[in-house]
Amino acid sequence: MDINRTAYAFAEDLPGRFRAFVLDRVHAANAMESSRFIANLGRWYFELNRTFAAEAYRPVREVAYRVLLEHAQAPINRKMKQMGADLLGLKSTYTAAEAARELGSSADRIVALVKSGQLQGVILQGGANEYCLVARADVAAHKQAAAGFVSAKDLLKILGIGRRVRDRLLEVGLLTAIPAGQRPLFAKGDFRSAEAEALLAQLNLGAQHRHGDMLIMLDDISGKRFSNAQAGELLRKIFAGALKPIVRLPGVHGLKAYCFDEDAVMAAVKTGSGSVELTITELTKLTRWKHETIKSWIEQGFLPARREPGGKHRVFVALADLITFLSTYVVAGDTAERLGSKTLWLMKPLQTAGVFARGAHETSSGNQRGVLFSVDALVNVASMRASTWTRPTRIAARQPSRILDLRDVADGFCGEAESGENSSDETAGDKFGVCA
Repeated sequence: MDINRTAYAFAEDLPGRFRAFVLDRVHAANAMESSRFIANLGRWYFELNRTFAAEAYRPVREVAYRVLLEHAQAPINRKMKQMGADLLGLKSTYTAAEAARELGSSADRIVALVKSGQLQGVILQGGANEYCLVARADVAAHKQAAAGFVSAKDLLKILGIGRRVRDRLLEVGLLTAIPAGQRPLFAKGDFRSAEAEALLAQLNLGAQHRHGDMLIMLDDISGKRFSNAQAGELLRKIFAGALKPIVRLPGVHGLKAYCFDEDAVMAAVKTGSGSVELTITELTKLTRWKHETIKSWIEQGFLPARREPGGKHRVFVALADLITFLSTYVVAGDTAERLGSKTLWLMKPLQTAGVFARGAHETSSGNQRGVLFSVDALVNVASMRASTWTRPTRIAARQPSRILDLRDVADGFCGEAESGENSSDETAGDKFGVCA
């Protein structure tokens, strides 16, 4: 009776007891962090596959195999033939090669990311060999995060557009290129596919096309026919629903399939408030300035400009900024040509008077090109003032109470002298550098 009672208690929950036993041995082998995981399990695993290899014991062996695959943190691929390929989906870890296939990466990169801590995993030393294991759940999470991103080339296919239209959409903020630091670790591109699909969904047909209406496509709107500001404003109106397409070409994919009423587009341009912009190449055709000279002014901050996003990185100068530039600076080369002189001859006397050259860059031959003179400095020198003179602000900020000294009295006297419009004291003071 005692034997039967003991046997009954043992067999009552045999699968559960055996599973707990295997799980305990697996955790112990994992703690050793060794590539000899199977050997570290103990002799029982060898006996299980040798003594109990008959088909009748297959359910028992499968319990052990399932626990191993679900919890082992070790390279056990060589044992998969023994366990059965149908249990492969239970693996809780991937090797570097398996993770690389899942994530579309390389095994070397996976190992590097695990070592740097950017990817959850472990490195096991096995003699001369090194084994890298990555958590399967972590691989699945990274794969799902990267699935929402597409490359610039794939983006063009999704939207059915060219690079120029894509760059224009980027410029006006309808598309966003995600910086590398903000993208998932294994993202294949800079753009979110959901953002591209949302753009496609925003276009709905408006009024019916009438025979004789002139049609215009997005490629034409983003081409040279309109200024950058005008094209950007038109795109904003189109994707805001203010300007609707009237025709959708059958058999054409993406944004290229939509056509707009040319009269409506031109009317929207006339009512828009876009400003005129010029490229550096266009400026070289309108002036005698060299390309590298204009680029130097932009890089030094004298001539405001904006850079077009995308691969070409074209630079545009707004007409308003160009007018401000010309009213602030005198281009020495242009002045020298009008006077029949040379820039160098103009620089020396002006420098003696305190008007210093700005914006110059040195050419490969050692010459100075792109010299600028401040209009304000030239006016000051012609008025017999210091080149940096500016009239003090009339309304000064309230100063805390303090005892006046001789400097305060002098400043007050000079301020009163400048208050008269044709004061001889002001002229004399400016001439001799007093209170300037």
